[in-house]
Amino acid sequence: MSLRCLGAALLTLLLALGPALADTLVLKDGRKLEGEIVEETDAQVKFKSRGVTVSFKKDDVQSLTRGAVAE
Repeated sequence: MSLRCLGAALLTLLLALGPALADTLVLKDGRKLEGEIVEETDAQVKFKSRGVTVSFKKDDVQSLTRGAVAE
């Protein structure tokens, strides 16, 4: 296997695994976000999705799943 072909295969694998490692945040208003939990306290969750970090009150969060498979 050539180095170029190996590099392409590795890149494809990494891109495929990216969404599989995403965290999922579901809010009580029905919104579902996939990204990364940046910080979690008893009062709030800081969540990064699409390059933007937003804070949510824990009272507004329905569920929070680490490493969920993105749909």
